[in-house]
Formats: sequence, structure tokens, C-alpha cells
Amino acid sequence: MNLLPTYSFENIFNHNEINEVVSLIKNHGHNLDDDSSFYPDTGKNGRNQGKIIANNIFWDYHQHKNIENILTPKLEKIIKKKLIVTEAHLLQSKIPYLIHTDFVHDNKGLTPEYTLLIPIDTYDSYTICFNEWAEELNDFQIYKSNCKEEPKLRIDPKFCADRLSHLHPNDLKYLTIHETFKWNKGSVFAMDRRYFHCSDNYKKRKIDGKNAIVLWTLS
Repeated sequence: MNLLPTYSFENIFNHNEINEVVSLIKNHGHNLDDDSSFYPDTGKNGRNQGKIIANNIFWDYHQHKNIENILTPKLEKIIKKKLIVTEAHLLQSKIPYLIHTDFVHDNKGLTPEYTLLIPIDTYDSYTICFNEWAEELNDFQIYKSNCKEEPKLRIDPKFCADRLSHLHPNDLKYLTIHETFKWNKGSVFAMDRRYFHCSDNYKKRKIDGKNAIVLWTLS
């Protein structure tokens, strides 16, 4: 099965555009905490069980033309197709995300396509997109149980120690890196929603949290 092309671009939106969009989102959106657990260990509970991973501000993308008019033209130029957004939120991350996908099936008969990530500030932090993927939401344990290859570390150990120390070492033996995306204000990262991905361990760099605009698209 073919995966969608991955795109990474610097300085797509200027600081004034980002600041205006963020202000509009905060005026029109509604808050929802994320307390998900993404199975970093064997067993039922993850390391972040019971903790607030992020506070998100959601809004209906296509109902707010003042936001859409700023974001859509440039994003459509990047992904080379019409932008149909099923979920839009301002991510306010508090704990580094673990390994997961953004692929869900409740899409009104349409096909899930891209995760679009737009940092609203600059951080010494990355999103790591892996080559491995699945057509389910957050089923990394299932992926591991079905994996036919011998588990062994294929990622640079120094990078693991430096950026992925929040992940279980055994999980890293099932992954290879597709792309890393540096969080710079106004940049854009577009990846197929089926790819497994995660945050780096930004807490190791004394970063309390990081914020970005996140969109999920359909076709």
C-alpha cells in the first residue's frame, strides 16, 4: 500500500500570521485535556497513565473563514490537493507524546490523509516520524506482536539517548526513522496519518511544554 508523500518546509507562515491565527483559535475554540496513554511498556498501562499529556483547544476549521483564509492557500500548495480538515486543534503539550498514529476511521466515509503540524513558537525539539505504520489508532503493541523481523536497534544509539529517552528501549527495536521535524515557528510538517510518530524528550532540555497548530485531513 502506498503512503502519502511527507513534506517539511521552513518559514511557510510569518510570525504575524501565526500570532493572528492563534488569537482567533483562542477566541473561538473550546478546551479539552488529553490524558491518553500510548503503551510505552509491555502491560496495560503506560508511563503517563492518569496524567494530562496536553491541553488542546479545538475549533471547527471550515466554520471559521478568517482562520481558513490564512492557513488553507499555503497548506494546499504544500500537499498539492484540496484541504479537507476533520479535526483542528491548538496543541499545548505538557508531557512528550509516545509512539502512536493519528489514523482513525470515524471520518464520514472519507479517507484519512495527512497530519499537518505548524509550531507556533520555536523550540529545541523534534517530532520523529518512523517508517513503520498501521491503519489503526495507537496499536503499536499489535504492530510489535505481528512484526516478522528480528527486533534489534536500527536507530543511532546516541540519538535514542539524546532524543528518545522517554520511550521504552524495547520499543525502539521495532522502529526506523523516516524523518525528523524541528519545531520552528511558522514551519509546516505534513505526514501520512498512518505513520507511527512521537515527540522527542523535550523535558530533558528543560522545556516545560510546546505549542502547535495540528490539523487532520481527509480526501
